[in-house]
Amino acid sequence: MHPGAVQNQPGTQAEEKGFIRAITEETYLWSSDVPAIKASDYPTVVAYFNALKTPKLLASGHPQDRFHYSYPSAFWDALSSGIELSYGLSWNAGANRVPRQWRVAMVDAASPASSAGIQRGDQLIMIDGEDFINRGDAEAVARFNAALTPSQPAQPHRFTWWRDGRAFDTTLTASTVSSASVQSVQLLDTAAGKTGYLNFTSHNGPAERQLYQAITSFRDAGVQELVIDLRYNGGGQVTVASQLAYMIAGPAASANKVFMRYATNGRLNPGRPTSFIDKAVGLAAVQPLPLGTALPHLDLKRVTLLTGAGTCSASEALINGLRGIDIDVRLIGAQTCGKPYAFVPMANCGTTYFMVQYRGTNQKGWGDFDEGFAPDCNVDDDMNHALGDPAEGMLAAALRRNAGLSCSNSATLRQGGRSASVPAAAGSPVTAAGAVTVQVRSPLKEITILPENR
Repeated sequence: MHPGAVQNQPGTQAEEKGFIRAITEETYLWSSDVPAIKASDYPTVVAYFNALKTPKLLASGHPQDRFHYSYPSAFWDALSSGIELSYGLSWNAGANRVPRQWRVAMVDAASPASSAGIQRGDQLIMIDGEDFINRGDAEAVARFNAALTPSQPAQPHRFTWWRDGRAFDTTLTASTVSSASVQSVQLLDTAAGKTGYLNFTSHNGPAERQLYQAITSFRDAGVQELVIDLRYNGGGQVTVASQLAYMIAGPAASANKVFMRYATNGRLNPGRPTSFIDKAVGLAAVQPLPLGTALPHLDLKRVTLLTGAGTCSASEALINGLRGIDIDVRLIGAQTCGKPYAFVPMANCGTTYFMVQYRGTNQKGWGDFDEGFAPDCNVDDDMNHALGDPAEGMLAAALRRNAGLSCSNSATLRQGGRSASVPAAAGSPVTAAGAVTVQVRSPLKEITILPENR
């Protein structure tokens, strides 16, 4: 059974559990590793689904499967269209352990956070009067998660921030926010020639038109270098990654080549590989790009990507797909997250399930980046400059590297390893404590989604 053909029919709990077990056996990448468990031992269908995954670990000690999720279908449908209930904040969480050093990475325009005057670089120190930096107990973490990722509107929370040596409070109430997937599109005159820069945050439906417009402007301006900021891009649709790869490399480099080929558990049909897509497919958006629109292309031999731990899944597929056709992909920043896997969402009875079904490989048959891609230049995320500012640390290092210089006086040119966590702001009230993880962003923003009609 191909998961794209799943029917969303109501049924009893036993029937739903049977459906989940059958889909797992047929499509789950590590189906042979799933433990033999009794469905009746689990009180809900979701609890049963959560247990149906491999217990194996990677060499690093991380779970092999960190990507087993389910969400209400309405939530997933909205997120796919670039709409979500939020404050309009993205985070730089460092190592995400206490003492936490969470700082604002991005603020969406026309969002509650923007209206409250929150800025990139502001450090979160308290939530609803509780010490966010040092509280690591499970009860406090649950309250923090509820405040940071609200499930309902009209639930105000008080956030205390640290900026320029002083604390200040804001009260935020989540609302429906439509985030731009492509932001800060700029043309820069650099030592390496005319350079295009764009901040790309999500491989979703609206990105199809936004990338088309950005790359068209770069083509018309005759850019010679391209820098794409992926440090906060957790993934999305393979279709969009393939389109962007085509727009970078052009037809001569990508014609008749594979962007992504799919390996499965041996029972699931891997389907056709995804090529480098050269036309719009009309992905869902408020203003979709018309089906069949020819995509612009830059015909570049190299591209520079700004990366970090938040660079995941479809963003990593972009790296791997381009390297598979010998495009020089330079990575500036930090190690990517390591998700060479893909899904087809399965909706059933109001819940959409995500289980790993495919391992993606490139034209050369390679896709072993479970631990992520190492940067060529290890550079910390510079929270003291706006994204797109040529003086911002990662972008400045990229521009120097493209001009034939070293990344920076302090950055280390290297082939492996992870970057250090972001240092606390000067004067930040940070002390030592234990460690419990707080959710930085929805797991749905760290997945690769395959088109159902492959």
